Amino acid sequence: EANLIIFSAGSPFTSRYAHLLVDQISQTIMESEAQLIMIDNLMTTGGEDHHLHNSSQHIAIQQHYLGDDESVALGKRSRINILIANDNHIDEQLIKLYASEGQNPIVLDEDECKRVAPGIEIIRKRLATYDRTSHLLRHDPDLLARTILQLPVTHFDKVFSA
Repeated sequence: EANLIIFSAGSPFTSRYAHLLVDQISQTIMESEAQLIMIDNLMTTGGEDHHLHNSSQHIAIQQHYLGDDESVALGKRSRINILIANDNHIDEQLIKLYASEGQNPIVLDEDECKRVAPGIEIIRKRLATYDRTSHLLRHDPDLLARTILQLPVTHFDKVFSA
């Protein structure tokens, strides 16, 4: 009965996709009328998804575990309605620091995302922030929340009319 389902950023195989393996979860999401939002990761995770450099690759894997790839193969629009991706420059020194740990920036390949997930809307926002205290690159939680809440009203017709 959800009106909105958000797949947040996180370690893909150990947190993001794992819950989709639970019996009936993927089917329930696919059958839901809720808007489905995917938050794009900022960086790859060393030793986990280091081979997945592009947003479209992450979408394709999300679709696979969701069962959306089968629908798309039949010519239907993707079940993933919106991808929210970072659009601000990440400092070169920070990229080198992360690369030394086997992590690299996720590249938003917008045309390929739209090919892999027909009908997806891509929202680009300046979301990356570096916390100097913890030395971590993260999505700014306030900016991300505002981005979701500022989506056009058409995305939330069902959310706010329920």
